[in-house]
Amino acid sequence: ATKCEESDPQTVEFAWDYDESTNVLTVNKEIIDVPGSGGEITVENVNATQLVLSQNIEVPGFGNQEVLLTLVH
Repeated sequence: ATKCEESDPQTVEFAWDYDESTNVLTVNKEIIDVPGSGGEITVENVNATQLVLSQNIEVPGFGNQEVLLTLVH
């Protein structure tokens, strides 16, 4: 994989819990480079080729915004 900063670690450890009844993934830290992205993240869709996550976060100067992240394999 390619990293933006060569000095960044290759992996980052974090704890998580998934509630299948609500589709909520709870993580104990920011797992993507979006300030405020830790905590409860909604799993919008998951299949063999993609994972779609969403979360409302507070963006300074813009207020509460929904962040939609699509990861593809």
